[in-house]
Amino acid sequence: MSTNAKPNVLVVYYSLTKQTARVADAMADALGARGCNVTKALIEFTDERWVPKLSEFPMKRPIPQLASILTAQFRHKTGEIRIPPEAQTGDYDLVVIASPTWWFQTSMPIRSYLESPEAKTVLNGK
Repeated sequence: MSTNAKPNVLVVYYSLTKQTARVADAMADALGARGCNVTKALIEFTDERWVPKLSEFPMKRPIPQLASILTAQFRHKTGEIRIPPEAQTGDYDLVVIASPTWWFQTSMPIRSYLESPEAKTVLNGK
């Protein structure tokens, strides 16, 4: 990167309740105000094992709905996700990952992204 070029920043995030989306927006705004070229990429959780139970908000029966994913979350499992093109390849100077915490851990959708070949490509700068 030349000293005159604006840094390219990727903000990869997942948001179930839209709170993480607001944090990602704030980070993107702050980085943009400091002269960075910011790209946001929303990871979409598409796993049919859990999405139907997690998709309604507010949840009618939150304890059983959240408990349905608890075992997989504690075992650090991954699930099916949709990765936007911006988070599949690219030459970024900084990659910011924004995730809600699920039971004191990274959420399954973000963990799924971090373990994907696309994330390895982006994070390794290739």
